[in-house]
Amino acid sequence: MNEEKQVEGSILHVMNLITLELLRYGFMLAQQNELKDLKTLISTDEDNWMRGEGLICIDDELELLDCLEDVAIKQLMLSVNRIAEFKNTFLLINGLDKEEVILDDDFHEQAEDTYYKYSFTMECDGTYESILDNLHCYYWPIELILFDCVMQFVLNKKEVTTEAEEAYQHYNCTDGLEMAVDHKNARLLLDLLPELNKDANNIDEYYWNITKKD
Repeated sequence: MNEEKQVEGSILHVMNLITLELLRYGFMLAQQNELKDLKTLISTDEDNWMRGEGLICIDDELELLDCLEDVAIKQLMLSVNRIAEFKNTFLLINGLDKEEVILDDDFHEQAEDTYYKYSFTMECDGTYESILDNLHCYYWPIELILFDCVMQFVLNKKEVTTEAEEAYQHYNCTDGLEMAVDHKNARLLLDLLPELNKDANNIDEYYWNITKKD
């Protein structure tokens, strides 16, 4: 299998890993207030949380979080829904079979390589405010991960860390990059990035609204 096909197949797994982490934050926030009773039933510990390869049937979790009134959870669920729409469009325009892609171990391994090189552990004291702050901060590695994926498509290869960092600095994230990229999948990612950034900004604004001093 050539690198271009590996890159193409890994994107769905990358999106699943991001979705899983957003959902984990959703449950961590919910267990502070609306879902306190589920603290002993649903573990949000990073090591015990669902894995990417298990993200096939999570309708119950999505429906549960969608019903909550928490402002931050509603915002992160917008991100989850944006990513879901991206995945559907991505599968359609590339003629990919979802089940085949999900069950491919090589695609998942490549996705983990991309995802975890930008992941980092953030300190959290367990309070709602600390979890919310970490959620906002998590959108930065999301941006880096997706930007790396953009460059993988542009360069048709898996390892693009150096090139992605250089391009990220040059273009100030995606500003102007849209005009320089004509790859359909790269452009699809570039359409998603600013929408997720809006969600991040809204979460940040909410954080400051609830933590500002009188």
